[in-house]
Amino acid sequence: MLIFKTETQILFIMDSQISTFKIKAYGWQEFAHKYNPHILPRSASKRLKEWIRRNKKLHNELKALGWNEKNRLLTPIQVKAIVHYLGEPGW
Repeated sequence: MLIFKTETQILFIMDSQISTFKIKAYGWQEFAHKYNPHILPRSASKRLKEWIRRNKKLHNELKALGWNEKNRLLTPIQVKAIVHYLGEPGW
């Protein structure tokens, strides 16, 4: 897999397929559901929060970027941090 990063998107080339993921502001449940589309958005939200809690580097970086667990919106820079540590949703 090859990964190319730009300021607003991340390109992934995997098995001759190119996928782009747009770095932008997302609602928390909307973004969490992208990582877990097979479960309800509320459950996806809880699961993503648990992944963040367990990943201390990600958790600390998000806190430094102004995130807390009650936020309903993610800024583009917070989205970029999550994607950096967890990978693009859907892979």
